Amino acid sequence: MNRALGIPGNYGFTFQVDKAVKQGADIELYASDGERVVLVHKRPAEASVSAPAVGDVSQILNAKTLADQPDSVAITCWDGGHNPIGRAMVLHDSVAKRRPVVLFAYLFPDFGGAIWPPIDGEMFNRVLIPWEKRATYLEYIRSLNIEFSTVWMCKPRLPTFELAANISGKNSRFILDHDDNEVHFSRSKPTRQFGFYAMSLGKHLASKVTANTVASVSLAEEVNNAVIVRHAREPVQIDADVSASPPSFVVRTSSAEEASSFGASTRQNPSSSEDSITAIKKLGLHAMSLANHLASKVSSNNVANPSPIESDSEDLATHSSSSEAVSLEAQGQIADAPVFDDPTISAGSSPIKIGFVGTVREHKGLIEAARLIRLLAWESGQPYEFHVYGDFNPDSLRERLDGMGAVTHGQVPREELSQILRSFDVILSGCTPAPGSEDITRYQISSKIGDALAVERPVLVPNGPSVADLGEIPGVYLFDAGGLGDAVQAAMSTNEDITLPPEFTLDGAFEAFEAAEDSANSIFDDLSPLRFGGSEPRADRTLVLLWKQTDAGFFGRRVDQLARTYQQKYPDHRVIVLEFCHKSEIEHLRKTAPEFTSPNGPLHDLTEKKRAFSEIRNGVEYHMIENQNVGSMQWNFEKYLMDNRLDPTNTRFVIYPLVKQFKEIAKTLASFDCVIDCVDNQLSWNSGTKRIEASVEYLKILKSGSRIVFNSQENHDFFMDPDRWGDLEPPSNERVLVAPNWYDPEAYAENQPSLSEGDEPFKVVYSGNLSDRIDWDLMSEVADRLPLAEFHVVGGIRNPDERFDELLERSNVVYWGPLSERRLSELLGQCHVGIVPHCADDVATFMNPLKVHMYREFGLPVISTQVPGIAPGEGLTLCGSPEEFIEKLAALSENRPQRDHSASGSTLPQHVDHYISMLAEAPSSPS
Repeated sequence: MNRALGIPGNYGFTFQVDKAVKQGADIELYASDGERVVLVHKRPAEASVSAPAVGDVSQILNAKTLADQPDSVAITCWDGGHNPIGRAMVLHDSVAKRRPVVLFAYLFPDFGGAIWPPIDGEMFNRVLIPWEKRATYLEYIRSLNIEFSTVWMCKPRLPTFELAANISGKNSRFILDHDDNEVHFSRSKPTRQFGFYAMSLGKHLASKVTANTVASVSLAEEVNNAVIVRHAREPVQIDADVSASPPSFVVRTSSAEEASSFGASTRQNPSSSEDSITAIKKLGLHAMSLANHLASKVSSNNVANPSPIESDSEDLATHSSSSEAVSLEAQGQIADAPVFDDPTISAGSSPIKIGFVGTVREHKGLIEAARLIRLLAWESGQPYEFHVYGDFNPDSLRERLDGMGAVTHGQVPREELSQILRSFDVILSGCTPAPGSEDITRYQISSKIGDALAVERPVLVPNGPSVADLGEIPGVYLFDAGGLGDAVQAAMSTNEDITLPPEFTLDGAFEAFEAAEDSANSIFDDLSPLRFGGSEPRADRTLVLLWKQTDAGFFGRRVDQLARTYQQKYPDHRVIVLEFCHKSEIEHLRKTAPEFTSPNGPLHDLTEKKRAFSEIRNGVEYHMIENQNVGSMQWNFEKYLMDNRLDPTNTRFVIYPLVKQFKEIAKTLASFDCVIDCVDNQLSWNSGTKRIEASVEYLKILKSGSRIVFNSQENHDFFMDPDRWGDLEPPSNERVLVAPNWYDPEAYAENQPSLSEGDEPFKVVYSGNLSDRIDWDLMSEVADRLPLAEFHVVGGIRNPDERFDELLERSNVVYWGPLSERRLSELLGQCHVGIVPHCADDVATFMNPLKVHMYREFGLPVISTQVPGIAPGEGLTLCGSPEEFIEKLAALSENRPQRDHSASGSTLPQHVDHYISMLAEAPSSPS
């Protein structure tokens, strides 16, 4: 790319995938100039890439497929936006290699409304549901009868139970997993509404479950019938040739501009501007080493808060009016150690790297850990680096750690975790908890224990009830308050082999799952009050015609003919004509409604009915989805599908290109059987960049269809030309059908008035779009040469010019403005002949005017100029010159023919019957 642009470097460009890409899959880059497609580059995917994370219809449909398989498993998690989904991923991974499994989770705005960053990009089957939209999703899920054989519920929270209630059946088995003190965490402000206030209901439902899994031995002691499922991991294959340094694409570097190691002279690179420190911090953090050096010379100290410090000569002086000092000697807390430029520390030694990766919270004790490591460096003369990766909450924790010389980073994607952990000499799972954390630490067990053992690194674990049974595992070093230094020394001096114990492997976790599953019961009836029910019935078969404009149901276009004809032949099927409309278009319709030359008045009224889903004609439903902006398009479309119970097993789409905002819905439509009906060729009225963009859009849409239908042979030959596809493989001929236009008047034909005999003027009618393709000179000359005839002109015109104005000056020309199909049918019943005075241009070449078929269906002979888009037929006269056109029309005026009803009838043309029958076949979901 840079070579082509003539600039240095190799910057390339970014792109987004709409579906998962597996490692090794071919990624092909094509270019188009609007006339031909060329393969520019091809390369294998270097890594797997997941589909966009937030839940959508395709995720739900995939879940349906997996749920229908034997022994399917669903994991439910109350929130997918922060660390609860980390435990749910352990449960998922435990069964993923042996069972069909899907992870269901809500996304709450309070936690960011997006998937938890460490697993963003992971490839796994999931359905992530925005909390505020859950009614739409769950009603749709219920309508699909998604019922998993086993539901493994992660954490006894009400949202977890609600998800389980809606993806289970009477024969489903239920397991409840515990890994924390949920009563304590449910009191936090962000979760109080759906946590604490719902805890009594959560406890009630939990009491009905007979099979439980827990993460720690302390939980096993308190939960009935519990099986321990560790925070299991897959052993990491260690490649001795690969450096154990962290990747160069770390998510975020230290928030300090220069973060020192503990006693070492190394420095981190400056962080991004979003983490730049204030001017006051520059006078603090950057001068910390000097301050620590000077502080070491002071023999008496006092502090303002009971932070973890330890010194025989320090007192506590709180920010209060009381002058009473409290000695910290009895509290056993540890003082800041002046280590940065102490001459006793060997600056030339390689630093020992201690790392923590996880959620950074007060109860993890990392502030104390930083101070202990500083003290250890000072006492031993050995430099240390303390790296802290993760989500810092509150943010002040990061600032405090930065101020103490720790090197802080952002969250780590799961695929990078092993490499980062391998860069440490020792891994820390936490430190002695801060006072008041006992309700958490009694039950909580760090997932970093398994992570460390999986990469063959020693792990330092603060001692407590939840880890009391882990002391004999090689590589696990339990330590008590103040004992971190001894644990580090022990870990660094050991020669024992560190491996992942069986109970920490995914195989071991699966065995525990099976044991719990054997004792699992059904709580289907207990969960019934949480179950959503769909109020809308699900049709057995639905045809949705996705129209490219906003005028369906008014003019009687091809989309109306197909919908009407299909509904007549298959009255038990639901038929919907669907349109998209931006709010600005609706406003434009409203503003231009009074214009006589515009159809926007009646179209605006019709639009209001479509938006309300209240317009039904001849059994066909006309619907419109309004979009406020491009970003709302996908959700609005998917909500429509879910509200109307449309899925690939009961719905087929007919798409009329070019559909507005098609790329926003392409990913969703990829799950459905789509037939592409090429009703015209919009390239003929586009040029420049717009033509190139339209050409690419056509090829993408045509490539996506299970079948392609063209309105004319000319259109077929244009788009199926191999030169146009170039290096891109065109659709196979077996998928392609040519189905010229037809007209089915249905109810309108019954109301045709009879022509008056005698002195009634000879009436000529033209109906169509007056904005282009019209030979105005021919129209004017015809009116002048046949002064006794009446010329009835019907249609809208965007910008009337002087030629149109001059035509209307003639006394025998009547302009009706735009008429709806129903009103036009009344006028056609009073006329003698229909005309098509079109110019032979690129636009007309690819048109197959439906008006010709409409004229003939009402018994009118047709006189037309000779243009490529109009094929010869009975009752149709094609004229090669303006003079011939006038002569043929004059002859008809002299010898008025009787209305010919032989052209109308109930028998469909063979190609139409074939088209309709093809659409009625059971839809097949694309692979």
